[in-house]
Amino acid sequence: MNEEDGRVVHGAESRAAGRVAALDGLRGVAVLGVLAFHAGLTWMPGGFLGVSAFFTLSGFLIAGLLLDEWDQHHRIDLRAFWGRRVRRLLPASLVCLVGIAAFGLTVSAPVGRLDLRGDILAALAQVANWRFVLDERSYADLFAEPSPVLHFWSLAIEEQAYLLLPLVVVGVLHLARRREAVGSVLALLAVVSTLLMVAIAGAGHLTQAYYGTHTRAAEILWGAAAAAVLGGLSVRSALSERGTRLLGLASWPAIAAMGAMWATATAADLWVYRFALPLHPFLTLVVVLAVVRGVGPARLLSWSPLAGLGRISYGVYLYHWPLFLWLDEGRTGLEGPPLLALRLGATLVAALVSYRWIEQPIRRLPQLAVPRLLPLAALPALVVVGALVVGSTAVAPPRWAETSAPPPPSVPPEAFEAPPASVAPAAAEGGPEVPAILDRPLRLLVVGDSVSRSLGFGLDAWAAETGAFVVWNTGTPGCGIVRSVEVRSVGGAGATPEGCTSWPTLYADRIETFRPDLVVVLVGAWDAGDHRLEPGDEWRWAGDPTFDAALRRDVDLAAEVLTAGGATVAWLTYPHFTLANYPGVDPSAEDEDTPRRLDHVNDLVAGVVADHEDVGVVDLAGHMEHRPGGVFDTDLRPDGVHFDDDGALSVSRWLGPELLRLAGYSLPSSGRVEGSDGSTWLPD
Repeated sequence: MNEEDGRVVHGAESRAAGRVAALDGLRGVAVLGVLAFHAGLTWMPGGFLGVSAFFTLSGFLIAGLLLDEWDQHHRIDLRAFWGRRVRRLLPASLVCLVGIAAFGLTVSAPVGRLDLRGDILAALAQVANWRFVLDERSYADLFAEPSPVLHFWSLAIEEQAYLLLPLVVVGVLHLARRREAVGSVLALLAVVSTLLMVAIAGAGHLTQAYYGTHTRAAEILWGAAAAAVLGGLSVRSALSERGTRLLGLASWPAIAAMGAMWATATAADLWVYRFALPLHPFLTLVVVLAVVRGVGPARLLSWSPLAGLGRISYGVYLYHWPLFLWLDEGRTGLEGPPLLALRLGATLVAALVSYRWIEQPIRRLPQLAVPRLLPLAALPALVVVGALVVGSTAVAPPRWAETSAPPPPSVPPEAFEAPPASVAPAAAEGGPEVPAILDRPLRLLVVGDSVSRSLGFGLDAWAAETGAFVVWNTGTPGCGIVRSVEVRSVGGAGATPEGCTSWPTLYADRIETFRPDLVVVLVGAWDAGDHRLEPGDEWRWAGDPTFDAALRRDVDLAAEVLTAGGATVAWLTYPHFTLANYPGVDPSAEDEDTPRRLDHVNDLVAGVVADHEDVGVVDLAGHMEHRPGGVFDTDLRPDGVHFDDDGALSVSRWLGPELLRLAGYSLPSSGRVEGSDGSTWLPD
């Protein structure tokens, strides 16, 4: 995504030569792949492999320059090298982060601002990739939960390489004094990195395999090893004429293979980690060596518009993603090709302005000016941090976005007494069953996903009005009922969070701790997405026999776990949802098949729970369909998915009595619960 110092040297015999235009063209192709991927173009799902090409080319050029300096002076000036890196990368990066901080304060959803603060601080510290590894945030979260900083993961890996690679090169040269030894050590490290990536991906940890420095370093190391063995750009004199012809011929199938990968791969495919990413550096190197020798696609890649795009590729990569998020359908009124044209145009303008008035002037500063540059760099960094601190504390995220369940509420000892068998008048023989009058608040446990959590706050508020329940709201954002290793929803894919697959243990612990009388379950949105049930398995979804069998298994298990303590379980049907008003999500990413899948999930669940005596279905979806505003009433769910507090309370005023009837109780005529001693009891 960046080139070294404005000119590329060609070894000892041609140090004054200018740029290799074809290498700029290769950068241009790579950044086009990334743009296509981030634009969601279906014919380029593997455009993210353009980053791999950048990695390999960067390793090749950086190691070549370091080794050329050693050949000339028998030393490497690390201070000068790192100074060039600071001048080249830091100014534009800081400008971009200032813009992203403004984006976070004015455009992004409040729920994302606390995350964005951590994301930007990680980007400033050049450890963004590890931030996303620890958060288990997949590259597909660009679409599902967009962070305008997520693309900084690759810049962090490059910066870490620029810090560590020179130290390895200098250390080996001081010990062995030979370039070949450097190549051997770097190749060995690349092999280790590749094996780690394959093993970690095979274990199902795709996020770590994708973002980890230890797993992605191989792509940089192979480029650096090739430069050490072949002499970097002086390879033009290291190959024979026959070798050059063979290299030119081999470069075309290499390009074809890269194109095939870019046209078929997704970041959630296990074969990408076992095959594509290990092979891609070698294909890239064949192309790099061919164009350096002036054969193969050298003339094609030297095409001036493509080479020009490569020269500004760093700025294009930096600015395009936040601009893509900002210029969405809702703000522009555009979609399809016109929207893409606007996004690309804005990206090119931003990159050109940055290149002409920020990157190049600072880059030309003399080496001694670098210390004076750092205080200036600190000013925008402080602006970023200050804005994030103020912005993230000024607006709290919605309560439903909290990922950890609160502790169970305090319940008086008498609330753990068994409910009365019946205090209702006897029903006439053969007449309808008369529900018992509720004599004390029932302990109500809420489980499910973030929509369940948002509704749970309404049930808690209704309980405060009526005294009917003591509520423990434990819904967990992002968790369905199907236990899979990966889930894909809203155009993105990622590893299923660990807490979502360990729900049998969590549910059992909550039953034992809280001893609920009633359990409310609301899941379905995530179960209507695409799933990989096992590592390396194909994608499956509702309606697929294998997926349906897994869904039946897990619903049946949940019913057994939740009723084990004698509780009655109310399984709510999941209402349809829309992403049209969801902050930061492109509505075009919404799968038109989701409503059908969701209906299938609801029907399948109803069939399974019918076999469990203490589990009943409550038709929340049907109730919302028949409300005056319909299922997409924004007064209930402003973002089209989650209930706000008023909407949740409104629905709970219908749902609460339904839950009591399911459990065999009704409220006293007063609408409030009175204890057996005549006192009114309300939860703490």
